[in-house]
Amino acid sequence: RDIRYDLFRLLRHPTVRERFGAVLIDAPPRFSISSIQALCASTHVLVPTIMNQGSSRSVKDTLSQLDFFRRRIATHMELLGIVASKTSHGQADNWFPPERIAADNLNSDLRRLYERDDLLLEACKIADTAQIRNAAGLRLAYLDTTEGNPTIGAREMFAALGAEVRERAPGRKR
Repeated sequence: RDIRYDLFRLLRHPTVRERFGAVLIDAPPRFSISSIQALCASTHVLVPTIMNQGSSRSVKDTLSQLDFFRRRIATHMELLGIVASKTSHGQADNWFPPERIAADNLNSDLRRLYERDDLLLEACKIADTAQIRNAAGLRLAYLDTTEGNPTIGAREMFAALGAEVRERAPGRKR
């Protein structure tokens, strides 16, 4: 049997399907056997990136690899979008000037590659906040209400991203 599809088979098992409407997999941006298994099992892919020129160029390379992989192995997989992380602000209309330049360049590239204008999820930016940094490795910033910016907390940013993901990839009804 092909080990690339082990996770796919596990997630399609009736016991798993009956208990879960959606499964989120966090995988590294390199093609290790575990990443390949995650991609083979995925219906949608969300690509996080730091919004600067170097990272946005890397996103193009990642998307090229994903497209190659999707066309040959995981034909069911779709690109959900690109989410800007570690941004200077969480509000959609508030970008630090270098971030805006990188976002504009990435949007232009995405339009050329995919002929779509909605792949950079600008309304779902994840700001670089003390609340998220301080929670890293210790707890979930989404659940932590003791620290952080009172107007743009982790919960609000991740909830906006979650709502967008549900809209674009609603998952199975249980």
